[in-house]
Amino acid sequence: MKNPVVLIGLAFLLTGCNPEAESTDPTAKDAGAEQEETIDSLQNEVERLKQKVTDVEKTAEKAVDIMDEEQLHQLAEAQWHYQLQINEQSIEEVDDQSNISVDGDSLEVRLVETQCEYSPLPNEVHNQGKLDDFHEGIEVTPDSYEKSAPAGGTINSVIYRFDEEDFPSQPVEIHIDEPLQERLDLASGNITITGP
Repeated sequence: MKNPVVLIGLAFLLTGCNPEAESTDPTAKDAGAEQEETIDSLQNEVERLKQKVTDVEKTAEKAVDIMDEEQLHQLAEAQWHYQLQINEQSIEEVDDQSNISVDGDSLEVRLVETQCEYSPLPNEVHNQGKLDDFHEGIEVTPDSYEKSAPAGGTINSVIYRFDEEDFPSQPVEIHIDEPLQERLDLASGNITITGP
């Protein structure tokens, strides 16, 4: 007859029995219970947030219904933000916005349009706050720049890049039309950028 220890070990393996598996680890039970509590808590939070979104949507619908056209237009405009950046610095941070001097051999002028990720307004009202063809509200000279217009999601932009061959040897002039100038909150629609 074969070794009885080998036969018993083989029996455990074939039946899937594991003597260690039968002993329960209290820390494993605690960890499982804690995970279930976390899952329940997260599910409750998701339901609470869904209800909050529903409540906000209902309130927004009621607010829109009682607003007049001018109020709706103002609210729609507040959903869209425009920013002009010179070498990644917002023009809002510049003291003299009409005459800007920058350091470096290159220049990047970026006009950015950002809309709220979530608008309580109906789409047709929300889109009334947008500047039509915002990128046409800016004119940059000289025209020796490389132009790109990345877009996606809630952010659109137009970028004018001047390399060291074209800047700082000559100043760059920016003209901004009145609607864009108002949305950018600029005192002047004319900006001159010079190098060091």
